[in-house]
Amino acid sequence: MIIYGVTGSPFCRKVWLATLVAGLRDRVSLAGVDLASKEDRTLLANPLSKVPVLKTPDGRAIYDSVVIMEVLDDLSGGKLIGRGADRYLLLTTQALADGILEAASLQVQEKRFHPQEGQSEKWLGFQAGKVARGLAELEGNPPSTGGSGARIDAIAVACVLGYMDLRFEGRWREKHPRLCDFLRGFEAAVPAYAGTGTASVFGAIP
Repeated sequence: MIIYGVTGSPFCRKVWLATLVAGLRDRVSLAGVDLASKEDRTLLANPLSKVPVLKTPDGRAIYDSVVIMEVLDDLSGGKLIGRGADRYLLLTTQALADGILEAASLQVQEKRFHPQEGQSEKWLGFQAGKVARGLAELEGNPPSTGGSGARIDAIAVACVLGYMDLRFEGRWREKHPRLCDFLRGFEAAVPAYAGTGTASVFGAIP
């Protein structure tokens, strides 16, 4: 199978890190996508032109990251989510983390694609509020690092914090000491986390 993605996407990082944590490295490879190309076949495989996309051996395209995580969980025998009573809590934490990422990404896009005079401060503030409330919720109940067996909730939250470091200069750290402790523990327990944040993962694609 192949995961198609782009460097800098926290959603692509999430599924690749989950692949490594679940011990599926020998079954999944990576390929970069050019988001600027309207002819990119991988983007055409997803009508929404979004990554990550998982291509199966029989040529099917599976998206988005939430569905790919389910596939990886099945392949790993339930290492990422499992089938126990806490399954829905883990999925809810992933949903919260993904919501924070979406709101943070919208802020980045607003500033990147609109001139300063055309930016909506109301819109930026609306998205920033989502991020602030989401981080506050996680600060009150951070996930367990889980050691080398980290599960979907810890993986998703770690990727959120990595994105906030990358795009927002780590300003989240000042008000979230428990999340800082969580991330330090996660980095120590899951060495693969550091490598998934490099530009070489999906190739040098912006």
